[in-house]
Amino acid sequence: KSTKALVYEERVAKELELAAKIQKEILPKKLPEIPGLDLAASVVPAAEIGGDCYDFIPVTDSSGDYIIYIGDVTGHGVSSGIVVSIANALLYSFSQNGSLKGILENTNRVLKAKTSGNMFMTMLMLQWNPGGNISYISAGHPEMLHFSAKNKKVVAVPGGGIALGMFPDIGKSLEQKEFAMEIGDCVVLYSDGIPEMIAENGKDMYGLQRFKRALSEYAEISSA
Repeated sequence: KSTKALVYEERVAKELELAAKIQKEILPKKLPEIPGLDLAASVVPAAEIGGDCYDFIPVTDSSGDYIIYIGDVTGHGVSSGIVVSIANALLYSFSQNGSLKGILENTNRVLKAKTSGNMFMTMLMLQWNPGGNISYISAGHPEMLHFSAKNKKVVAVPGGGIALGMFPDIGKSLEQKEFAMEIGDCVVLYSDGIPEMIAENGKDMYGLQRFKRALSEYAEISSA
């Protein structure tokens, strides 16, 4: 029995390792060179397989527009990783012929029909154009942080919306907004893994205020 248990444990560990490798392959292998932007991105999963993802998708038939998104599936582990894989493929497909709202509506429709009823995915999706304007829609994702180089202030850009996969139709909750980026400005997209991080004492939460202070302190260094 001990031998069988050990063999099973090793097999599961190998399968988790393979799943983690596949999930890593879904993330961009290198960041695109987008005129006017300096980019940095990272995912550190809480377990072998996480529920966070991001991507930079060039918009066809446009002059340098990019769709940028960050998503976070409830929980972590194999089930979350599978939903991430499905969502990533859907978003890549729908992004080539739709508005931000249309992309999220179509993705939500498929996720609701094809995934478990208790699996949801928050998402923040932006469209960047070389003129410096950012259009964005939030589907229940934490608000992004925007550092204004002119005012030397960090503001939390309002999010809103409903997570993907909760209801068959979330169109009424999706509101597209826009703001302008100035030279030297910095925008941070993140999942709740950062502000909800717990200190070693098991009590203190990192929190949004510390996060905003950190961005305010480091937003003007030389690179993203």
